[in-house]
Order: sequence, then C-alpha cells, then structure tokens
Amino acid sequence: MTDRDTFAAAALTGLLADQSLGDLGDTTLATRAYELASAMIEERVKWNRAPTLTDENRTAIEIVADWADDHLGKDDPGVVALRKLMERLHT
Repeated sequence: MTDRDTFAAAALTGLLADQSLGDLGDTTLATRAYELASAMIEERVKWNRAPTLTDENRTAIEIVADWADDHLGKDDPGVVALRKLMERLHT
C-alpha cells in the first residue's frame, strides 16, 4: 500500500462520514479521496524541503568539503555523503 493509498483511505473515511456527500456516488467519492491524497503528498513535499543556507554558511561548508576532498579523497564515503548533502542544501 502506497502513501497515496493510505492518505486516500483516510480521506475516504472522512468523506463517507459526511452523510450529505452520499449522493455523489462511489466513483466520485473515490476520485475525490485520491485528489485529496495527492494534495496531501504535494504539501508534504513543500514542508520537507531542505533549509536554505546563508552565503556565509555555504562558504564554510564548502571549505570543509574541500579540506575533506584533499585529506580523505573524493571517494571517501563521508566525503561523498557531505557532497550529496551540500547539493541538497543548495536548493
């Protein structure tokens, strides 16, 4: 079961609890539940964005990453992880 399915099931439960929506039909309710689930997933993505760094912090991280490249090597797992984190934080 995907997150979308789980969210849709929760949304459908709420929709079914509203007796005034009973006239809409099963297909319409199911469609609306998945629309709500998709909206929830989109909103979750917005809230899970990486924080934005100041230029000063970005420069400091770059200095550390360059030092790690020189002393540990670019293929070191810690250096690779640091570079991936830096890429994510550059958004």
